[in-house]
Order: sequence, then C-alpha cells, then structure tokens
Amino acid sequence: MRFVTNLNVDQEKIEQLNRVVVQDQFHEKLEAIRKINLNLRQTPTITDRGNPPEYVSSHAALFQIEPDSFYECDPKNGMEYANKILFSGYDESKAQFLALEGEAQLTTHVVTQIFSDEIIPSCKISFYFYSKSKLLQQQSKYVRYSEDISSDSNMDYIIDRNEVLSSTVMEDSIIFIDGPLIGGNISYYNLELVKKLHQKNILPVFIVKNSNSNLVVDYSPDLSGKYNSDLHWAYSILKPGQRSALFRYTDQINPLNSKIFCYIKPFNRVTTQRIEVSVPTYTIYEPEISQIFDLVYYLILDHGSEMNPQIRPIALSENYARDILKLIDFERLLKSSSLVPVMDETRFGG
Repeated sequence: MRFVTNLNVDQEKIEQLNRVVVQDQFHEKLEAIRKINLNLRQTPTITDRGNPPEYVSSHAALFQIEPDSFYECDPKNGMEYANKILFSGYDESKAQFLALEGEAQLTTHVVTQIFSDEIIPSCKISFYFYSKSKLLQQQSKYVRYSEDISSDSNMDYIIDRNEVLSSTVMEDSIIFIDGPLIGGNISYYNLELVKKLHQKNILPVFIVKNSNSNLVVDYSPDLSGKYNSDLHWAYSILKPGQRSALFRYTDQINPLNSKIFCYIKPFNRVTTQRIEVSVPTYTIYEPEISQIFDLVYYLILDHGSEMNPQIRPIALSENYARDILKLIDFERLLKSSSLVPVMDETRFGG
C-alpha cells in the first residue's frame, strides 16, 4: 500500500477541513447546566491531558527485531519524503473547572494536516459536566454521574478523539498521534482506531514524549540494574539523529496488546522520545517504516526547538488547541449557573 504522492488535493475537501465545529448537542448541554441553578462561577484552568499509566503485562514478551543497537536517521531523506506525501498531527487541550458540585471540561481536539506548504487545521470542541451527585444527574441528562471523574472523562476524551481522527484525517496519509498506543484502559480503543484508519489507507504513528517505562531495561538481562528507565538507557546509547533498534512487545495473555517501538534522540541535553506502531501497522506498511523514522527526525528539526523537541504537525496542533481554548470565554458560557468554586481554584484563578 502506498500514500498519495500527487499533492493536487481536492480543494473542496480542504475547505471542509479548515474549520472549528462543536460536538452534537453542545449548546443543549451548556443550556442545561445553566438551568440547573448550580451556582457556577469560576475561572477555568487550561491543562494538557497526561498520558495514561504505562501498562506492562506480567506475562509480557519483548524481542529486539533488528540486529544492531542503533541506526542513523536521515533528515534529508525525511524532507524529500515529506514533500511527496500527505501527513498530519493530532493533539488536544483541556479547560477544566473544578467546583463543589462537580467538574466541567471543555476540550479542543485538533488535527493539523500538511499538504506541501499548506497547513490546514481542523478543530472539534467537546463539553461535559461530571458529578458524583445523583440528584443533579436526575435533574438533567447532560450531567454525567461519575464516581471516578478522571477515568470517565478520559474515556469520553478517547471516544471523541477517535471520532475526530477517523472522520477528519485524509485517506492515503500518515497521522502522528500524541500519546502511547498501549496504556491503561485506552489500549482497546486505540487498537480499534488503528483498524478504522487502515481501512482508509492511513498509517497511524504514536509519539510518546515523556515516559516512565522500564520495558527494555527490565526485560534485558544485560541492562537490568544499570539504567533508571528506558529513556535513561536510550539517551545513554544514542547520539543525536540516531534511533534505537526496533522492539516488539506482546502481552501473552492478550496478544492483541502488542506493539513495535523504538526510541529516537533528536538533540543532546533533551530526553529521547518513543515511536510506536501497532503490529498490523508494521506488517502492512513495513516498506515505509524506515522512511517514517527519517520523517520523524526531519519534522522535529523542522519544528526547530531544542527546548521543546516535537514533530511539527503535533506542535502545530498543540498550539492551535490552546489558542482556540483561549478564545473561548468558558467562564462566561457557564456564568448564568452558579457552581461554588473550590478554594484553590478561586485563589489562583483570580
């Protein structure tokens, strides 16, 4: 399978992408929260969603599937490859309002698609209100009763993210997704997303910027006890512009939870990053994989920040997601309600 190399993309499709939309019943949810008389008034905080906990099965198998310890990445080849294909990056940002009655969350999901020199962002905004109060939930179907707001909100986020990606990313392209492929309760949803993207000839690549994984060092007798983490190990053995060998991780209890991954070191004095793809992705697109690593390295250099090394399409999506949130007066949207704010949020929110 190959990707689009003729970049004369249908302009009508591009115009459909370049927009900001809200989820279904977005306005109805806001109106319902206003009508409940919840005493809401507070400045929200804008945060990034952290990665889920690193999940490693107690029955895991890990194999190095390339002979050498490290390989050079070629940014020139990555640049040439970037000029031939369609690719995009996904990231999100969240505004969070903590109150006595519950928690309101507004999330901007952004996919930034790059067509040669053209940058096309697409954004979808979602809104949820969570509470442990069954009484409030009985007053409106738009109040989500939750005994674990962190877990339930993360599940809503994953479902929304998958819908955005499967409906927005152009077919015959590559999508870079911020976050791990396998982790906590997101593994199943990520693997289902990968299946949907494959049906449109989309190659999904997951980029993990921060990680506490010890997978390689714990499962390699020669490394165990020598390094604090996989990031420590990768940083120690790699020079700038190099990646580690590829590894295959498999959960032997649930073999579907498998992945192919490596680490890349873009610069000195900054941490390495992990690049992950599913096993089906690797099997289908193996001829492209070596060029993907060159592309990742080139896009990190193209972003041009040693202090915050990210691939450019994800960095663009992160910036768009934050900027769109800043344009939304979330407090004013909820002002006619009167949620009682928690003390710390009131103090720091002004």
